[in-house]
Amino acid sequence: MFKGVQLSTKFWIGTVFIILSLVLGKITQAVFIIFFSDAILRWISIIVYIISWPMLIIGVWWVGKEYAQAITKYFSYRFYGQKAKAGVIRLHEKSKQKRKLKKENKLKKD
Repeated sequence: MFKGVQLSTKFWIGTVFIILSLVLGKITQAVFIIFFSDAILRWISIIVYIISWPMLIIGVWWVGKEYAQAITKYFSYRFYGQKAKAGVIRLHEKSKQKRKLKKENKLKKD
């Protein structure tokens, strides 16, 4: 993923919720279709399917919120790091020029 970006336990639990919700959704759809004539299995699959939606929403909320924060933090650090690097290079060039001018002035005086 991103170097230096650490994700919390909440992020990983949210990821598990998303995956579990999607798997449960597909399994309950299959059970609903395959065992359509069995009323008990049909209602159980409907209830489990309905329960899987809040899991998906919570998982997306947790993962999306933290991932967006991590990406924002990563890119802001990267942006400021590039700015700082450019500033350091510019300062280095200025100091090189000043040293060169001092050296030339010293040679002219001698």
